[in-house]
Amino acid sequence: MDRAEVLYGYMFRLLKKLFHGLLYLRADLRAATEKYLVTRRVAKVLELTHAQELMLAPRNEWPMIRSKQVEEIRAVRDGQQFDIVDRRSWSYPYLPEALHRLNQPILKNTPYNLRRFSETPIPRRAINLIKNAILSLKWEISPIDSEAEDDAELAKKIEIATESLKRPNNIDSFREVMEAFIEDMLIGGYGTLEPRMTPYPQRPFKMWAVDGSTIRIFMDWTESTPDRPRFAQMTGLKGERGIVTFLASELIYVRDNVRTSTPFGLGKLEVCFNIVNSFLGAQDMAGRAGADQVHKTWLWWENTLNPAHIQTVRRHLINELEGQAKISLIAGAKKPDVVEVTPVTPEDLLLDWQRFMLDIIAAGFDLSPMALGQTDKVNKATGQVMADSDFRSSVVPTAKRVEEAITRHLLHSFLGWKDIEFKFIDLEDPDALTRTVIQQRQYMMNSITPDEIRKKNNQPPLMAGWGKLTFTQLQLVTMAAIAKMTGKASGMGGGMGMSSGMGGGGGMGSSMGSGSMGSGAGSGSSMQMSAQDVSQMDPDQIQLFQEFGILPPTQELGQQMEQQSPGILDSLTDELQQFFQHAEQVEEMDEVQEAPITPEDDEDQLQKYYESEHQEDLAEKTINRRSVFGPAINQQIRKAPERGKYPRSGSKFATNETTDGLERGKGTPPRGAYRRGRGNPYKQ
Repeated sequence: MDRAEVLYGYMFRLLKKLFHGLLYLRADLRAATEKYLVTRRVAKVLELTHAQELMLAPRNEWPMIRSKQVEEIRAVRDGQQFDIVDRRSWSYPYLPEALHRLNQPILKNTPYNLRRFSETPIPRRAINLIKNAILSLKWEISPIDSEAEDDAELAKKIEIATESLKRPNNIDSFREVMEAFIEDMLIGGYGTLEPRMTPYPQRPFKMWAVDGSTIRIFMDWTESTPDRPRFAQMTGLKGERGIVTFLASELIYVRDNVRTSTPFGLGKLEVCFNIVNSFLGAQDMAGRAGADQVHKTWLWWENTLNPAHIQTVRRHLINELEGQAKISLIAGAKKPDVVEVTPVTPEDLLLDWQRFMLDIIAAGFDLSPMALGQTDKVNKATGQVMADSDFRSSVVPTAKRVEEAITRHLLHSFLGWKDIEFKFIDLEDPDALTRTVIQQRQYMMNSITPDEIRKKNNQPPLMAGWGKLTFTQLQLVTMAAIAKMTGKASGMGGGMGMSSGMGGGGGMGSSMGSGSMGSGAGSGSSMQMSAQDVSQMDPDQIQLFQEFGILPPTQELGQQMEQQSPGILDSLTDELQQFFQHAEQVEEMDEVQEAPITPEDDEDQLQKYYESEHQEDLAEKTINRRSVFGPAINQQIRKAPERGKYPRSGSKFATNETTDGLERGKGTPPRGAYRRGRGNPYKQ
């Protein structure tokens, strides 16, 4: 009977597993069928969409569009995810380039005079005022989540990002790179940075500033086509070095005054273009008039004068001017009339008009006229308000754009570290005196702790945990320490001097209100007793004096005792030696150690480096190699010798591929130097 029950149980479990297996198989088949049907449906929709896209596109763009469409269909059939949701509205519909959707990058029509204007005194003053204010701010890489500050992996990322930003490349410093970036953003609204991935986890990226005026934008780029180029730099050279394309992730392009009518930004100096041009014209006219040294006095004779007499008068004037002091004689001529010509006046120099134009230029840079030297009707109080207003209206918004560019584009998108951020320290804080008053009132209201105040002032937290107490908590701890000291003070000979602090309830209240306890326990406090006195105490007494603020923290106490009496720590009792050793171990355990760089980090960084390597796309090959415009244009292009990544005449293409998309259809790939005549693989 027992054997039959065991067999029955075994068969029941087997049937149960088989039943569940059939259920799982049914679910898998159903999911596979649904996936197949959905995939086929999406593929049919994409085919119709692709056909419409080809109908609207020019014929010379069909090879590029078809290659993209084939990749999308393959991704759908393989079950890979790609962004098929995109906007239905047209971006920048009033631009002719956007209307025709030409696959050519468009260039911002920026006057070259903007660069020249930025070299004149007034615009340079406005640019330097904003740029230098931002560059003088201290910055840091901090975790987004303040509760994750003790994470070793996060500390490693912060250290790597900080050191990499301090030296963005082998030549420039952080200030030099950001100075060029901010200046381009202020001049034309096109601050541009180029980050490149490196294979080294200790320095995962390099970064350079790029002239934003040379960057063009592809109008047909959308967020659902991330593998298509978004930016292009036209170098002005012919042939292979004529264009350098960039994906959206390969270039940091920051715009100022972003608008929906144009893909380009609007710089502050660009806003002031006309008024700066007028100001320089008026300044040039006033300079010429003020520097004119021609005499404004005329000698007038009513009748015609003998030329000899005129020469005599002219010679007399020259002699007097040269200081020869020779006596001149003249006869037979009447006394002339002296006619005074009106000299140049301040009204002729248009000084009031120039001051008004300075006000307009200051308004274009979001500054007050006082920032550009207009000190009329400005007193001390008004000047301070204007200075604060200039900082908040001009410096803070530009600095915020820099913070967002580095955080969003470099740290989050390029490196993939979305748990840290770049920020300027004390960017939006008021002046030091006002900030101190505000923090003092917040502390008295128990809404802030000393450690939070010290963190905002870029200072380390107080040791022994005193900085984590609010004002009320510090009062309670002080009262407890005083009560504890009262019971033990009799055994210490009254050496602590408690009479002034304990002289009645009012005396104790004033002592606590002054905050002397907090200052005594802070870092850098000195030992108020000799090393020999401390060596005679027990650990409880040392901790009591430390709580009261008479003795510094244990680590500093040991250092100060060793300075006063070298070797005294070795002569302490075993109990005190264990006390100091335990404090040292606790401090080492509390320190957050950076996580070491592991072989996995090396492999991940190498993988990122290989994936970030720029692949020459079809548009770049088409424009650089000129191989789709016919033999007439191709024969005009000379091949330069090989130099770096791009080919030069008389040699081959410096690429790792033996063939490319344009050469695969021609049979054999080109080998060796460029050859003219029959069998030329570059010729259509």
